[in-house]
Amino acid sequence: MSNNQLNLQESSALGENSQATMEQSDTMRQEVQILISEIEELSKALEGPAGDKLKEGVGGLAACFNDLMNWCVRNGMNMADAHSILGQTEMDAVDLYGKEASNLDGLTRSVNA
Repeated sequence: MSNNQLNLQESSALGENSQATMEQSDTMRQEVQILISEIEELSKALEGPAGDKLKEGVGGLAACFNDLMNWCVRNGMNMADAHSILGQTEMDAVDLYGKEASNLDGLTRSVNA
């Protein structure tokens, strides 16, 4: 088998790992959004220059985080889509293997039979 081919076991492992990565990225996104919200609330409690600076920082953090998420989506790093495609590829491979294996049944009988 060449280095650029996947066997079914590797495909399954990649599918499981991409699912786990998707779940972890969703969790990370939620946690960062909660953190930004909490910092925004804190900045509202502060008055004067310190509160203004904190508000600026929160705005910058939110903008950078949104830019990162947009970059990931634009560059095909949406793990849900990748997992779906990988899962479909695995199912197609299993179906093709089953079809071809059934075609070989007549060829695998013993020569002396």
